[in-house]
Amino acid sequence: MDLAKLKQFLSFDPENDVLALAVIEGLVANGEFNEAMCFVDKSLSFYPSDIRFLNLKGELYIALKSYSSAYNIYQNLIDESGSAEESFKVNAAFSLYQLRDYHSALDMFVSLNEIDDTNSILKARCLQHQEDLDGAIACLEPLLNTVDEAKQSEVLGLLALLYTDNAEYEKVNALCNSAQILNENQFDSRLAQASLLVYQMKIDQALPMFLKLNVEVPESGRIKAMVALCFMFNHDFDDAITWYSDACQLMPEHVGSRVNLGWCYLLVNNLQLAEDCFNFALEIDRNFADVHGSLAVISVLKHNWKEVPVITKRALKLNKNCAPAIFAYAQYLEFKGKNKQAGELMNNIMSYSSDVSGISLKEMITVYMSNS
Repeated sequence: MDLAKLKQFLSFDPENDVLALAVIEGLVANGEFNEAMCFVDKSLSFYPSDIRFLNLKGELYIALKSYSSAYNIYQNLIDESGSAEESFKVNAAFSLYQLRDYHSALDMFVSLNEIDDTNSILKARCLQHQEDLDGAIACLEPLLNTVDEAKQSEVLGLLALLYTDNAEYEKVNALCNSAQILNENQFDSRLAQASLLVYQMKIDQALPMFLKLNVEVPESGRIKAMVALCFMFNHDFDDAITWYSDACQLMPEHVGSRVNLGWCYLLVNNLQLAEDCFNFALEIDRNFADVHGSLAVISVLKHNWKEVPVITKRALKLNKNCAPAIFAYAQYLEFKGKNKQAGELMNNIMSYSSDVSGISLKEMITVYMSNS
């Protein structure tokens, strides 16, 4: 029946739930989500506990990207129903994922009795965000034998990205190529390829790829951090600062980006902002050795010699090979007149590359001295 006629009939009988559902279904099919929400709310005024209309309200919130409101709807349905329908949990998990609450989303996915291929991919993405790369890979690999062609490219691309992050580089290119045969624009595979180029030090090839990816997904903190890293490798620290600052806005809990931002500030002689970044990173993760090591370097540059052995000890307890801490301690030994010991330490670490930036300590020191 014509949607206009259905609306007319419903206006004569506004409490008719069957008519209301037909109108809402017609509006959703036309993409008229806001108007559909009005009819849902009208029906809920008559049937405030009707699961059909509450579920529709949640689905409409998802369609309108009001994920917090959608989650609240579904969490209430789950709490009230006791043994909730799986679809409520799926929609709640999806909403949590969109809200970047990956831990809670993962818990919701794990609670499902059955999980389809689409939600298995989302579960793998949650594991990825929780830095459980092996778990994410184990979740995805079986899907290669079950997913349809439309989703297979996504699975292949995401696996390529996970293997990149897991430093299993030999597997990456083949997966990327397979993904792009099915879908030449598959996003994860292109991100994996660009990241691999950075690790291969092919910065001039990687940077334009990241810039293009950033245009497509401007809300990705990861991409902005990789653009910043490319600029950092090229010693373009002002641009690196701009991009790392944006990345930190989007990923406020990502300690590596905050540390790299601090080093960029240090390399343009902004000691105070560098120290602020390292202290901010310390609040994020007190168990990240490079944060303590970087603060030890700050203490060296400020000639706060009493602090240096205390901070370096803390860093080296977390990672005995933490080069910024070893560098700071070598400077402390030199200050104490123990030049031979200081020289031996410096020779051992000058080839070190930071876990988060990949830039050698020797290169950082050379740049810092040239800018001083």
